[in-house]
Amino acid sequence: MVFEVDANARATVGIGAALYDDHGNDHSNGFGDLDSMALPSGHTSVSRIVEFPKILAAGRYELVAEVWPANKVGAEGFNTLADSPCGYVTVT
Repeated sequence: MVFEVDANARATVGIGAALYDDHGNDHSNGFGDLDSMALPSGHTSVSRIVEFPKILAAGRYELVAEVWPANKVGAEGFNTLADSPCGYVTVT
């Protein structure tokens, strides 16, 4: 997965991904998340691996790219700084 990020200023952020089913449940396992990385001001491309769980029920899943506060990827009580749906996966 490649993130195309436009930052107004330098920042340290976390990069994550989520895999949501039709009920809004997240099935991502955190593999490939980047807990803390420095982003320069301006445009940056960031690559990360996305691993799908080996056992997923049949259905449609939404893959979402997420930018978090540093060291807070997926943490309770924290919200994403930005997120964007990037595609759908169908498991049969």
